[in-house]
Parts: sequence; C-alpha cells; structure tokens
Amino acid sequence: MPAGGPVAVGGHGTEMTYDHANHRLLVLADTCDLASARDELFAWNGSTWTMVCESCSGVARTDATIINDLALNTTYLIGGFEGTEIRGTENLVGDRWQAYDNMPPGRDSVGIAYDEARDVIVMYGGNGAAACGGDCDQTWEFVPD
Repeated sequence: MPAGGPVAVGGHGTEMTYDHANHRLLVLADTCDLASARDELFAWNGSTWTMVCESCSGVARTDATIINDLALNTTYLIGGFEGTEIRGTENLVGDRWQAYDNMPPGRDSVGIAYDEARDVIVMYGGNGAAACGGDCDQTWEFVPD
C-alpha cells in the first residue's frame, strides 16, 4: 500500500465505495472494537491516498456502511455501532458527514448495494438489538430525494 493510506484500518469492518462525482474510492476508517474506533474518511485516486476528513461525523463508530448514489452523486453513511447501534443516515457534504435521515432503525454490519435501474439503495440484514432483537432479517430501500 502506498504511504499515506489508512494505516491499521483495513480488515474487519472496512467499508469502501466509489465516489463517481470525484472519481475516487472512499474508505471509511472502521475497526472491529470501540477501543480503537475512529472517525476518519480516506480517498484513493488510483495512485495516492489522502485524508478527506478526521472527526468527520463527531462519532467514532465501528461497523458502519458507506454507499454512493450514482444518480445524485452523493455518498451516504448508514448506521454503525458506538456502544449501541446507531440509527440514521448521513450524507457527505464537502469533508463532513451531515445528518440526512432518521432511518433505518439502529443497526450495524449491513449488506448494501445501489440499484441503478430503480435508483434506490437496498440494504439487507445487519445487527440491531433494539431494531430487531439481534440479527436482522429485514430489507430496506432507501430512496434519497
């Protein structure tokens, strides 16, 4: 890995999405335990790493999910864990995460994909003690405005 990348971030819980508007990969600094949780976002342009932000959302979390909406050229941060599952969605505005929506119910470790044909973000499963008592067998569609 070239110098300047998200050192000690790779592994369990690492999340990545392609930012179509800026032609770069985004990597959420994610870890598997709260003691080493971070709140950082990195970008890879094909040859170098840069830090997009540090203390991006104000919440150091684990097992969050990021996804890019191709039609809106917007990147979203969904859920995660900070001692309890985090409820809500944030979108990337410049170099900060900004509150966007109070859905879905609190959960972490979800499977997610952008459905270009229908212009929706589809999310399945995850862990959510309050939302579904543990392992979630639920499918959500997120339709950004």
